[in-house]
Amino acid sequence: MATAATIAPALWYVMYASATVGGSPADWLVDAANVTIGLTVVFGAIVVPSAFGLGAFFWGRYVPETPSPAKGLLWGGATAYGCLVVVCLLIAALVAGLGSVGGGTSVLTFLGGILVLWALTTLLATLLAGWIVVPLGAAAGAYHELARRGESESAVDP
Repeated sequence: MATAATIAPALWYVMYASATVGGSPADWLVDAANVTIGLTVVFGAIVVPSAFGLGAFFWGRYVPETPSPAKGLLWGGATAYGCLVVVCLLIAALVAGLGSVGGGTSVLTFLGGILVLWALTTLLATLLAGWIVVPLGAAAGAYHELARRGESESAVDP
């Protein structure tokens, strides 16, 4: 899951750049490399741990003992979207916190600001990145389950 969470921003940017930046594909890749480095530094501390945590949660509680690629698709997509939601919550809390510094903001206003920003950033992230993040997570989940199936079959065969 963490691999899919790390790959998703780079793929999204390459696709976005191909439609908006102009120039040659080489220019897109150079821009994508620069942006990917920035995204990894800024969001790596949020995205990868949340992907690991949500992946461990879903696979520890909901995935059966026998490997199932269909359930891997489901829980991989759920993990990816959950990671998107967690990142949006942390961004909303950061923005609301920065907006309330130095002001006389009450706790309820601060929490309300977090909720509104969380809803808006989650909607925006779903529209802009959900279309690539969720399928990547689903593919990673299905691959994980196929790998588990291969391990369990090789453990039975001498």
